Amino acid sequence: MLYLAGLGFGMLSAGFNTAFAQMGAGPSSLVNGLFGVGSLLSPLLVAFLVTTSYRPPFLLMSVLAALLALGVRGWWPPQAHHAREHAPVSIAGRDTLVGSSRFTFLLFAVCFFLYVGMEASIGNWATVHLTRLHHPNPALMTSLFWAALTVGRFGFALIGSRVGFSLVLAVGAIGTLVASGLLLGGGLAPVALMLAGLCFAPMISTLFAWLTAVLPPRLAPYALTSGMLGAAVLPALVGWLLPRLGTLALPLGVLLFAGLLLSLVCVLHWRLQPRPALGALR
Repeated sequence: MLYLAGLGFGMLSAGFNTAFAQMGAGPSSLVNGLFGVGSLLSPLLVAFLVTTSYRPPFLLMSVLAALLALGVRGWWPPQAHHAREHAPVSIAGRDTLVGSSRFTFLLFAVCFFLYVGMEASIGNWATVHLTRLHHPNPALMTSLFWAALTVGRFGFALIGSRVGFSLVLAVGAIGTLVASGLLLGGGLAPVALMLAGLCFAPMISTLFAWLTAVLPPRLAPYALTSGMLGAAVLPALVGWLLPRLGTLALPLGVLLFAGLLLSLVCVLHWRLQPRPALGALR
């Protein structure tokens, strides 16, 4: 049953992210911010409901899932979905070859891989990193990262649809590079983690919105799957480096991942820029 529940939650995550991404980076950021709030409140709700039996939380989850299924069925217009899914693939205002579209999707998939992997790396290893630096409150400092990430997503929801995709991602990656440098010192760890959280906040929603703007939305769940793979691989890589590099492992790992992400964003920006027609060059 747990595998079935995991499959259902994965489909919900992919579906909601794809649907809201087609509305723009702002709505996509809002739904990801609400996900963060739910991740915080759900364990508290379970702890409140569980007294002598574990049945009340599962019963509540079943009722909410049924209401969600009815609500989604009435909210999403099938005609609009069908039209968007079967629209011609266009990049920067021109039809593209299948090979070009595949390479563009591959770039997006690697960006998802790097971003989600960075987020998971800091979330999983920040407490260990700060403990090795003898910080007095390592767990509290890690919670600041998640708080900044959630607050930043709600803030970005207000302006996300007015800012260019590549600009948001480039600024976020550069800010992450700065944060990784600040992580080297225990005294600046709160600043580093809050800066990283704010820089990460708009990235996932912007990636989703950019992808669905230039490629068929049906590809978004595959990109999200690439991101989940990054959440498994990159923190494991940091964990492998930890006994070898000590307190340098997490900062250097994030520095490398953010640098690669910035490079790929620049490549995507170049590829998706409108090109003048041949006649206009003569």
